[in-house]
Amino acid sequence: MKFPMNYFVSFVQPAKIYRWRKQYTWPKIIMLFIFTIAFTFLPVSFLFFSMTSFQMEMFIPNAMKLVDDDMAKSLADCTFNQGVMSCTTTAIEKTNGVVAIAPEQAYQLEGTGNNIQVVGIQNAIIFAADELILTDENGVGFQVKYPNTVTKLDVENQSDVSHVIGSLWYSQFRPVVIPVVMIAVAAMLFVTLGVYFGFVALVLYMMKHSRMVEIDTIKEAIAMIIMAAGLPTLLAVGVCFITQDIAVLLTIQSFGMLAMLLIAYFMTRFRSPILQRLDKYEQQLSVK
Repeated sequence: MKFPMNYFVSFVQPAKIYRWRKQYTWPKIIMLFIFTIAFTFLPVSFLFFSMTSFQMEMFIPNAMKLVDDDMAKSLADCTFNQGVMSCTTTAIEKTNGVVAIAPEQAYQLEGTGNNIQVVGIQNAIIFAADELILTDENGVGFQVKYPNTVTKLDVENQSDVSHVIGSLWYSQFRPVVIPVVMIAVAAMLFVTLGVYFGFVALVLYMMKHSRMVEIDTIKEAIAMIIMAAGLPTLLAVGVCFITQDIAVLLTIQSFGMLAMLLIAYFMTRFRSPILQRLDKYEQQLSVK
């Protein structure tokens, strides 16, 4: 069977994983590896494009510890008109920073870009009249403009405030965040799958020295790994669209690949004589 149909047939006929191990050249193996990564990345990209908020703990973990239910109560009555906030003034100084809503005093800022800091304060969450100021003691800080579409903040508790802060930040930085994060995730998948597939292929290839299996080259072992990962990747992607959990995707893909290899091994023992017996048995069934 010609490429790439032989790859898809191996999804439902595990014995083909061993039978067709010699049919794949290095260009075909590389092409299938890239296809596997791209398909694995599909639900990840969908997840990022459908996001409405960002986990700010990744950038400002210390500042986000300032968020509490009292802050939610103060923000609940705030209104917005064309990116300008109207709210009762609230300022709370804590041991590790400052929370301020519609402050009467103007806080002095220093730094540029994504390294804005409030002079004299380590961590700060300041809902000023025309912008949200977020600074962290790790040196990261942002000035976030309120979108004109916002009229009121739907906040009832600490979790809601964290979500709103992430939404406001994401609405401004989304054009920058999505490409950067997606490239980082794609690189992570490339390295993770490359190392994992390579390690399993090496173990499979090394088994030939024990005379347990008949695998002549590392290329054959890698081809078997790529074929074995096909169906599990398809299933993992489908589950990830439902769970929206990358960890679940990688777990199903990894253990599914090993399961396909085990099924192929029990059917063929990765030895030509067993494969020949299987061929004769299949021929007898077709004759009947």
